[in-house]
Amino acid sequence: MDTTIPWYADCVRCRPFLENTGLSESDYLAAIGEVRALMPLEKAKRESVRIFSVGGQPDPPGLHPLPGCQLTHHPLPMLLTLDVPAVNVWVELTRLGLDLVATRSLVGIKSKKNALVGDFKQYLSTMFEIEVFAELSRAGMSPTIQKDTPDCIAWTDGRPINVEIKLGEAPFGASVFSAIGPPFVDDFGTFRIQLCSGVGGRGELVKDIAGVINADMQQLLEEPSLSPLSRPSYRIEYDSATEAREVVFSFGGAPTTYAQMLENHVVSRLQEKDEKLAARDNDATPSLVALDLRSLVRALPRPGGGYTGSVLRTKEHQEALVRGMHRFLSGAKAVTAVLAWWRKFEWWDMNLREECFRPWDVTLTTVTAHETVEEPQMLAPLSKSHLMR
Repeated sequence: MDTTIPWYADCVRCRPFLENTGLSESDYLAAIGEVRALMPLEKAKRESVRIFSVGGQPDPPGLHPLPGCQLTHHPLPMLLTLDVPAVNVWVELTRLGLDLVATRSLVGIKSKKNALVGDFKQYLSTMFEIEVFAELSRAGMSPTIQKDTPDCIAWTDGRPINVEIKLGEAPFGASVFSAIGPPFVDDFGTFRIQLCSGVGGRGELVKDIAGVINADMQQLLEEPSLSPLSRPSYRIEYDSATEAREVVFSFGGAPTTYAQMLENHVVSRLQEKDEKLAARDNDATPSLVALDLRSLVRALPRPGGGYTGSVLRTKEHQEALVRGMHRFLSGAKAVTAVLAWWRKFEWWDMNLREECFRPWDVTLTTVTAHETVEEPQMLAPLSKSHLMR
């Protein structure tokens, strides 16, 4: 066996994976070749050593952060230097490679690839841009990358569409709220948590704040008389007498539920893009925003799955994001549709073929129909009726 070839580039070792996905050997090697060209193994090894030398630890292996989590370093070196074959790493590298293959002929893609590996601060936003370009390319919409607003122009029915791309990265407060977990009991009452002003701007980590909050929640559940508890970063109250089963959270404003926070967050992010598009003089081209929601809310399990409590909360959070999109579109100046990326699977729903070829749900929300339309196989070319008011 040639030890100079990493395991994910060895088709003999990857054959079970290829058989499960239905991906041809030539397509797989083309995809992995794009990833290896993006970040050669020796460079990945040097970067991994550097990350560990400054006290870095492996994030959960994946190219996208889980809801309530933050990436602490560039994830690609860790995936490329992993010397133990792992299915989830196979999937991540293959998906990235397929997107790079789909976009490699686009004018301007080289600068995006350079940004993807050159500046960690740009990593997540650039990764999403490449994913959007790849999805539009596969749909035959011929995206043209722009240097200014909009991020790209796509084509459908021979007509242009302005596409702005927005990473829906969770703010610190929302990340903490997503990371805390109410105790798994039937009726735990009401927790009220208020983060102190400035928390998140002094280098605090979400996992550290969430960890101590979870410990305090468990302590208050066992000894309600200790409420309220005041900590340097937050204050927490617990009322065991209420029939509610909820966590009320506040961060620099009035108390709000996580669902309300999500709705307001998505509205504000979309409004930023709408203002940029509306500022373009004499541009009557229909506009949409591609919005990444994967760091804000988890996926629902397949029908018939368990985890009833968490499923209900996830459903509530997804509905809040849809409400936010509708609320924004009802008063938008330039944007007439939102193309949203959602998480499709949780780890217990792993299916290799779907994970590689359809890992995310992409939905189109329009102001005219006031509904969400899911394209289950591939982003269908958008018709003019989707985008015109």
